[in-house]
Amino acid sequence: LTRRFEGHRDGVWHVTADAARNICASASADQTARIWSLNSGACLYTYVGHTGSVNCVAFAPQSESPSGEMTVATASGDESAHIWKVAIGSQAVLSSDDDDDDKGAAESGAGESDAAPPPSTAEGVRVKNTLMRLTGHTGVVIGCEWLA
Repeated sequence: LTRRFEGHRDGVWHVTADAARNICASASADQTARIWSLNSGACLYTYVGHTGSVNCVAFAPQSESPSGEMTVATASGDESAHIWKVAIGSQAVLSSDDDDDDKGAAESGAGESDAAPPPSTAEGVRVKNTLMRLTGHTGVVIGCEWLA
C-alpha cells in the first residue's frame, strides 16, 4: 500500500510512525514538522516553532494521556531541540507558553480534548507553542530520541 503525504515546501529529512495511533510525523527543511493521519494521508498538525530546518522528530513513548495529549520532540538547524504537545483526535493544542497571541496558532487547555478533529486543510492545525526549548548547542541539532 502506498500513500502520498504532501504539504512540505522543502526536503523531508526524517519520518517516524506510530502504528498504534495510526499517525506518522515528518521533519522538513521548510522549518516545520508535521503530524499526519496514516488512514487518510491528511496533515493533522504543523509545528512552526523552529527558525531553521527541522532535522528530526520523535514521539515520546506511551506519551498519550487519558485526555489524548501526546508529547513530541524536534531537533533543528536553529541549534535547538523543542518539546511540544498536541491532542491527537482533537483540535486542541496544549502549551505552557501562553504569552504568544498569534492567531495562526491553535491553543487550549487540557480540558478540551473532546473538541472536533482538526480540519482537513493542507496544514492541519498550526502549532507554534513550545513546552520546552533546549538551547545552548553550538551547532545544528540533527537528532532527537526519547529514552523509554
